[in-house]
This record gives sequence, structure tokens and C-alpha cells, in this order.
Amino acid sequence: MRFELTDEIRNLIVFAMEDQGNKYLFDSVNLQTVIESTLEKSDEERYYKIPTWDSIKGFKLMERFISVLRNPLAREDLRGVLFAGKGVFRNFKNVLHQYPEVEKLWFSFKEKEMKQIVSSWYNTLLVSWGLESLDEELEENSDAVYEDFVFRVAKENQEEISKDSEILTCTLEKFFLEFENQHPVEIGFTLAKLCKNQIASFNPENEFAVISETIEGEVAGACIVYSYGREAIHTAVISALYVELAFRGFGIGKEHQRKFL
Repeated sequence: MRFELTDEIRNLIVFAMEDQGNKYLFDSVNLQTVIESTLEKSDEERYYKIPTWDSIKGFKLMERFISVLRNPLAREDLRGVLFAGKGVFRNFKNVLHQYPEVEKLWFSFKEKEMKQIVSSWYNTLLVSWGLESLDEELEENSDAVYEDFVFRVAKENQEEISKDSEILTCTLEKFFLEFENQHPVEIGFTLAKLCKNQIASFNPENEFAVISETIEGEVAGACIVYSYGREAIHTAVISALYVELAFRGFGIGKEHQRKFL
């Protein structure tokens, strides 16, 4: 019996797929999943086998997630889990708990992958019914700027500017320190000193700063931009751009550039 694949039905099927202790069928009459062993008689025109899901497919999904994850610390820790042997799934979850933002990204990634599997399964049914398959545009499931990050221009009024000044000072100190450590002693020192001198002459009329934070208010990064005003209205210079190590790999640096544009 034909049925329409709604978001509710899709979620029911995904939930059933992950219950590897039972085999489920989809009841096209009552529009619900049922455990196959509870049925006295299986009607093939009413009950449809849902997509299979097992530990091998789960492992491959984790591999794909790691392959698109750009956060270097989390990526290496998760990769280490896959090659460790025993307790892969449990240890994978444990590592994700150490990186809350990556954990959220994993849940989003997994949800998209599972829903795409259900969509493909439904398209196969549509073809068997002599109907056209769904023309769904599948989203590219790759790492991007996580939507729980907030980007804002640093405050300019006297009441609120002190807090943002403190954030920028702390963030830029980390930027300078990393700059020095990445280059030979004198070169690193000179470049860091040059950046410090440029930023020390910060002028609100020509420069502004963008601060990125999690929704909980934790600082993720900052960017300072210099504009030459009317003489070059389509051109600006990034004086400094820094992203906290724990939040690298989410595309925050690129988003900072888009925000000031």
C-alpha cells in the first residue's frame, strides 16, 4: 500500500533502524513501525522492510564523519579510537563528550546521513509503485560553521566597550604568542611586534572588531579589520584573526571574513 514519507515517518524509521536488537517492518496502513516477530502473518503489500543498519555501517559512518571533520584535536582523538580495537562505539561517544561543539556536529551529521538513507529507500518504493522518485536535493554533509556560534561587532559605547576590550586583549595575546612560536625567534618576534603596533593604534572610525562566541557566551575567536574609508570602499585589511584551538575546524575564520564583508 502506498504512503507518503513525512518527517514523522522518517524519524520513526530512523529510530527503528538504530534498535539493532529487533527487526522492524513499516506498517503502511497504521503508518508506524512494528517488530517483525510480533506479527502472526506478514502482508508484503502492507508491511515493508525498512533499511538495514548494523555496526559495520555505523563504523563507516564514523569514518566519514572524521574524514570531513576539520577540528584537529578532536579529529586525531576520534581517529585514535577507531584504530584502538575494543569498545570503539563507547569510546567514540566518550571522546565526543570532551568536545561539546563537535558532539553537536556529529549528531547533525548522523541525522542527515540516516535521513538520506530513508529517502533512498522510499525512492526505491516509489519506483516499484510506478511513480517518479522524489526530487530531493541532498545537502552536502560536510563540516561548516556550526549554527550555534554567534558573530557580533565589538561594542563601541563606553559602558560595554570595556568587556569587549578585555576579550580582544586576551584573544590577541594568544594570537601574538602563536605567531612567535610558529616562526624562527627573531622573525616571529618581529612579526608579532608589527601586529601589536598596528593594533595598538586602533581607531574606531576606521577599524572595527568582530567577536565570535558560542551561545553559552564562550569566546571562540576574534577578528580586527581596517578600512580606508571612502578612498577604498571595496577594500579592507584584516589586521588580526584568531580562533581558539578548541573551536578550529568549524569554518569560523571564513565566517569572520564574511561578516566584515
